[in-house]
Amino acid sequence: MEINLKYLLILFLFFSVSAYAEKKQIDLARELLVVMGMDSQLKTMAENIRGMQERQLSQLDLPEEAQPILEKYLNDTMALIFNTFKDPKVKEKYAELYASNFSNEELKDILKFYSTGAGKAFLQKFPQVMAGITKVAEAQLTSVQPKLLELQQDMQRELEKLK
Repeated sequence: MEINLKYLLILFLFFSVSAYAEKKQIDLARELLVVMGMDSQLKTMAENIRGMQERQLSQLDLPEEAQPILEKYLNDTMALIFNTFKDPKVKEKYAELYASNFSNEELKDILKFYSTGAGKAFLQKFPQVMAGITKVAEAQLTSVQPKLLELQQDMQRELEKLK
């Protein structure tokens, strides 16, 4: 019985230390989200999505009187997306992702980097870089859209043969 008590005590200490380390890791991840200016990045992401939607909608042949309807749709969509992204439960999921993918030491190093001049510059310029990447990706997808449509039609024909 005495041995079982020792093992229980050791297990309790082990899990207590693990829980402390995990909490510390999640705290570092939360701190990282703050340092990264996650709210600002999320707003920029929502704005990039809006820009993408505006470009897609501009390709439609719509009358001028449709503009207020489109504007309302874009505003409502952006508000919904941004509010969804900044929900505290979603932010906690972001922190959990960082905590599960980076060790304590890595999170500390990332935080240290973001406190340097280069890290601050990266954080400041990253939204513009992502906006540029989004435009490049969108243009590339537009250029292969006919081939994607052809592939989709090929797949549909193949699936029809199975019936």
